[in-house]
Amino acid sequence: MIAVIFAVTCLQRLLSCVGTYAVYRGLGLCGTGVMDIALLQAAVYITVEILPLPGAQGISEAVYHTAFSGIFTGTSLLVSMCVTRGISFYLNLLIGLIVFGVRIMGGKSKK
Repeated sequence: MIAVIFAVTCLQRLLSCVGTYAVYRGLGLCGTGVMDIALLQAAVYITVEILPLPGAQGISEAVYHTAFSGIFTGTSLLVSMCVTRGISFYLNLLIGLIVFGVRIMGGKSKK
């Protein structure tokens, strides 16, 4: 069970880092490789997670802005930050809500 949880966590982290590259390409940008963007996103995650700040929303956005200002050009930096944050946080929140709702509804039908 521990190995499965570890593998799923690694896959989740990998996909979240590669997701920034998908946003990069989705905005029509090119010139920076997937590995460069994924490693930079991993550095952003690590930097924000080790800081014991409540919420960490502002610091997360500041670190993202600083780290990716050389990759995303013009207004695409703000757009990429919003989309990446939406995918990494709000999509997970929505999926969790759906799973919770299905679980609750499934529990009521068994009773």
